[in-house]
Order: sequence, then C-alpha cells, then structure tokens
Amino acid sequence: NQVTVRKLDQALGNSPAALLAGSNDIEKIYDVLSIGKQEGLDWIEAVPKSKENAFERVRLGFSADGLQAMELRDQFGQLTVIKFASLERNPKLSPELFRFTPPKGADVISDP
Repeated sequence: NQVTVRKLDQALGNSPAALLAGSNDIEKIYDVLSIGKQEGLDWIEAVPKSKENAFERVRLGFSADGLQAMELRDQFGQLTVIKFASLERNPKLSPELFRFTPPKGADVISDP
C-alpha cells in the first residue's frame, strides 16, 4: 500500500517503455540497429547497454502504418510479444485521465 511519485523520465528509465515514449536519449541507453524485413515488417532491435536491465533485447516491428509489434526477451530467455492494432498517434486526451489519487492509508514517497 505504497505510492512512489517521480518524474516520467525517471520512472521510465531504461525500460522498454522508454523506446515508445520518444525520448531523444535512447541511444545512450540502448544500442539500436536495423535487422531488416521479416514477416512483412521492418524490424529494429534495441539491446540495453547496461546489464542491469530486465530485458536482454527489445525488437520493434514497423509497417507503413507505423508500429505493429514489439518483442521483449528478458534475462531468463522468456519472450513476450505485443501486437498493436488501431493505433492513434497523438490523440487529444483530457489531463483528467492521468490524475491519480492514492488510496486512503497509502504511504506516499516522493523522489527528488
């Protein structure tokens, strides 16, 4: 029953979500290379520079319409495949959708 409050860039860190967030520092965190076309998609592979990352590699598959798939291989060799459909880029969203109120009794810890 604990909530940690931190800035988005600190929360994403070197997680695969950082690849999707559009950070300009991706090449500081990952070695990124094109691995060619497979199954009709153009793939890039991101390998973390730090061995402390939970993932061994992340692959992103793109079509002309944009991101279609994401494959995450963790340090235990397990593969997670995420397929994207009906993506809408930069939709207008109300800030209220992102407001979070911690439950009563939760410890709230703020990172500087």
